[in-house]
Order: sequence, then C-alpha cells, then structure tokens
Amino acid sequence: ETEEEAKLKAARTDDLIRMRPKAFSALGSFKQKTNFMKDNIKQAIDNISGWSTAYGAMLQGWPRTQAQALGTLLTTIKANVGFQALQEMRANSPTGGALGQVSERELAYLQATLGDIGQTQDGAILAQKLKALQAQIEGMHGRLQQAYDMTFRPLTEAEGGDGNQYTTRAPV
Repeated sequence: ETEEEAKLKAARTDDLIRMRPKAFSALGSFKQKTNFMKDNIKQAIDNISGWSTAYGAMLQGWPRTQAQALGTLLTTIKANVGFQALQEMRANSPTGGALGQVSERELAYLQATLGDIGQTQDGAILAQKLKALQAQIEGMHGRLQQAYDMTFRPLTEAEGGDGNQYTTRAPV
C-alpha cells in the first residue's frame, strides 16, 4: 500500500467515524417508526370485519365501533406513509427543501404510493393490501440495516466488534 493509498484509507476511516453516530441514530429512529407502523398494521388487520369495511365503513363516525377504530388506524398508517414519502423526496433533493408547499391532493397521492388502503373496500382485499404494505416496510427496514452494516462493517471489524456502542445492529 502506497503512502497516498494509506492517506485515502485514513481519510475514509475518519469520515466513517464522524458519520457513524448520526447514521446509527437515524437507523434506530427508522426502526422505531417501522415498528410503530407494523403495530398499527397488525391492529388494523385485527379490526377488519364486515362491521368495519365495505358497507360497515359507514359506521366509522360512531364512537367505540370497530369501524371507527379501523378508520383511525388507517388514517395513522396513511399519514406515516405520506410523510415518509415526503421525507424521502426532501432527503433526495439537492437543497433539502425543493418541494415547497405540498397540497392536500399531492399528499393524498404520496399516501397512496405504497397502495390504496381505503376502508370502503372489501375486508379481505384490505387485509391483503395491508399485509403487502407490511412486507414492503419490513423490506425497507432490512435494506437500510444491510446498507448500514456494509458501510460501517470495516470500522466494526477494525475495532474488533467487541461491544462497541455502535455495533452493526442498531436498537430496535
């Protein structure tokens, strides 16, 4: 290894050391959000019945009904999907804020990026779509963890992987 290569390697290591705490925190935050989403999806699936979907969705305005509980969960899920899509777009923007104001209609489109989860559709179809959404969320979670591991593995290996606070597995 030449002196120039050693300097580049040292600079790369320094960059990774500086980036790791923020990346570790972001990964932990993402895991918390995905666990919250998965819990909401599971609860939504558990609340699917003839009394809460299709024609039963008309009962959504009635307090303490299964339809009202499902409607609230679906609203939370849609909001999280929409805001996650917005956050992704802003993160991928060169200035971080190139989107400007987002209209309600545009937000509705963003919320539908991972599939329509309307309460008025057939319960079996809604359950299928929610399970597909859950699989997509788990896939994103796995890919993000893999990217973190691949990026910071050289540091972990150099440190001996001996219980350093930034192990390759961020907190769940």
